[in-house]
Amino acid sequence: MELDSDKPVDILKLQLSIEVNTMISVQRTNPTAPNDHYVRMTSEAIWRLTLQHRSSEITVQSPCEGFTQWIARIDKKLLSVSWDWVRLDDGALVQPVPRIVLSNVMMVDAFGCDRGMDLTGAALQAVVDSTDWKPTVAKVCWSAVSKNH
Repeated sequence: MELDSDKPVDILKLQLSIEVNTMISVQRTNPTAPNDHYVRMTSEAIWRLTLQHRSSEITVQSPCEGFTQWIARIDKKLLSVSWDWVRLDDGALVQPVPRIVLSNVMMVDAFGCDRGMDLTGAALQAVVDSTDWKPTVAKVCWSAVSKNH
């Protein structure tokens, strides 16, 4: 900030206060000491995830709806990725709209700062889209239905 000798001191103090408050408001928490239990990963690491099926359940019989949970281990940390699904009349499994992925993953940038849940969710949704999850969910859920009938 350049000092303008023609401006009153109060205006300069106000400008400095605004600049300091603006800088403080965009500071991110220290990524090396978070206490929120997220597994922090870069987008590249998220793309390399190999998810393994943990469980799937039917929560509503008609229309047939449920959720599925998939896991991975990264550096001795367990991460979980789950999403809802619905079975259409033609038997196809899809994610209901809006497509939401729940996880304990937080995407970070190259400096280790959190990228936020929206970007993390979008990256995880891309991983889900590239995962062949539908046959596994169908097999687990339909075998459970056949046992109950």
